[in-house]
Amino acid sequence: MKWYKKQTRKNIKEEKNYDKYFIIKTPNTIPLPTKTTSMSYALRTTTGATEAVIDDNCGISKFYAIANTLADQLQVVFLNQVDDSDTLDWDFKYKNQFLTLHYNIFNGVSIFPQQVNSKKSDNKAVMEVAHFLERQTF
Repeated sequence: MKWYKKQTRKNIKEEKNYDKYFIIKTPNTIPLPTKTTSMSYALRTTTGATEAVIDDNCGISKFYAIANTLADQLQVVFLNQVDDSDTLDWDFKYKNQFLTLHYNIFNGVSIFPQQVNSKKSDNKAVMEVAHFLERQTF
């Protein structure tokens, strides 16, 4: 960490008084979003299912962009679409696994297995889709 000193207006006027500085803490590097930057993380539910959080701070337009990417590039077909006022749940099939693309205005976009009691193959499919979406630019 580097420490930078910034003078107050009073100190600028009074050149002899150099004691009164504000110290501003700034990091050396600032992470920038790139294609190689990981944006998703996985959560494990109490039933053993993996929920891959794609973006926890986004709007509904990013949800639609992700849905279009899944439909165009992975050729998934959305089987069931539930649209509420603050939540969207779109079910789809990927490699014979039924998954849900989920959006909530408070939690962002995530993917999880459709079944409550998920198998290891369901969790693997969730992470495959999440890793695929990490490489995309939205």
